[in-house]
Amino acid sequence: MYSYLSRAEDQYRKNETDSEACANISYLLWGGLAALGWSRDKLRELGELDLESLPVNEKFIIIDDRLAYSSVEKAEEIANDFGCSGHHEHDVDGVTWYMPCEQHD
Repeated sequence: MYSYLSRAEDQYRKNETDSEACANISYLLWGGLAALGWSRDKLRELGELDLESLPVNEKFIIIDDRLAYSSVEKAEEIANDFGCSGHHEHDVDGVTWYMPCEQHD
């Protein structure tokens, strides 16, 4: 499930407004982005999927498939957009990064 959805995600994101495209219909029938997130989490729980930290630039980094920010202010601004409050910290190679919300949902 994860394998199919992760490969099909790029195609879906390129044409997600095309509700008649066969690839989009198939992707959504498999559960789309929600099923991709669920299957990714299950594989992580089972120890079958390790996600690495990928720096984007000096302001952003991706940690375990989540975006983190270089400033507390930006993380808390995004937290407000998400409907939560606060932030939490992650240390990557001696640099502290800030994620929205007090904890992961």
